[in-house]
Amino acid sequence: MASHDEVLLIVMTGFGLFGILFGVIGIAMTRRESVYRNRGVSAPGQVVDVVQRTSTRSGRNGSRVTSTYYHPVVAYRTAEGHDVLRRSTVGTDPPRYRRGDYVQVLYLPESPDSFRIAGDSSGRFIAYGFMAFGLIFLTISVVGLVGALL
Repeated sequence: MASHDEVLLIVMTGFGLFGILFGVIGIAMTRRESVYRNRGVSAPGQVVDVVQRTSTRSGRNGSRVTSTYYHPVVAYRTAEGHDVLRRSTVGTDPPRYRRGDYVQVLYLPESPDSFRIAGDSSGRFIAYGFMAFGLIFLTISVVGLVGALL
């Protein structure tokens, strides 16, 4: 049977790895958002629909938790004259946009079907959340490992 120190070492290492994973995901998301801000081509767009997406997950005590997010569907024309109609990958609750709203989109020339709405910081906040949780788990891991070694 494993001693208390061995179990603590395994658990704290797990926390650390989990923290690193969350941090890397957050950094990757932040870098992706900055690519749109730095290299994205701006185009006027219009919200033509708002799609409701619902997901269900297990909550505490086996209960089911339902979350609903609203994704704008945006129509825009690229600089090359191609018409694009796409649903945003970022959804919010409550809905941030309404049908008929005019927005400015940023798309990448090499991937004009992928876009971000200019000035919408939702994706950045999600990335910062991943990094924050990663830092918290990594800190818990380091504190626990240092405490176990002393």
